[in-house]
Amino acid sequence: MNASKIEAEADPSPSGSTAQRPVQDIDDLGTFVEQMLSNMQGQFEEMSRSVLSKINGMGQRLDDLERTIEGLIESTSDNSAQSSDPANGRQRSARD
Repeated sequence: MNASKIEAEADPSPSGSTAQRPVQDIDDLGTFVEQMLSNMQGQFEEMSRSVLSKINGMGQRLDDLERTIEGLIESTSDNSAQSSDPANGRQRSARD
């Protein structure tokens, strides 16, 4: 096989489909490989950013949930302390 006469290589397009284009010589093949690797690196970086963004969003929602639970626990303990009746020395039920 002559390096300067390569028939065709896949040409990745931004949409992810591939089309056939002729590659004329070894320099074109090198350029093609560099472009393909560059495209792959860009897609990998984009996916990494997306995953990290989703993880950060999840962390924020977990922090919010934790604060909400802590608030509920505090309000429940406050309600329990207020529901005792010091005049009679007994604790009121939830229906009182």
